[in-house]
Amino acid sequence: MNNVVKRNMDVLHRIVIPKNMLKEAGIENSSVVIMREENGVITLEKAGKITRNVDELGRVVIPKELREPMGIKDDDQFTVGCKDGKLVVRRCSALAEF
Repeated sequence: MNNVVKRNMDVLHRIVIPKNMLKEAGIENSSVVIMREENGVITLEKAGKITRNVDELGRVVIPKELREPMGIKDDDQFTVGCKDGKLVVRRCSALAEF
């Protein structure tokens, strides 16, 4: 992944995704699917079972169904990047190199 940024989750469980990364993944201001992968990575892409809207500020809520099993807490820090046309969000404490 070329551009990787760090983001904190806010108290409403949102992470701000930079607009250039949303555009690169083809997700600008549309619904996204959030999938949990085994190694603690959240991948965002269009359509699917669990959907959340990206708001005008680039924020997306990580659903409770993913936060709880992954042990994600308020104010956890994440890295955000693009890989293979998908947005990848990783908690810094579980960070492996992209």
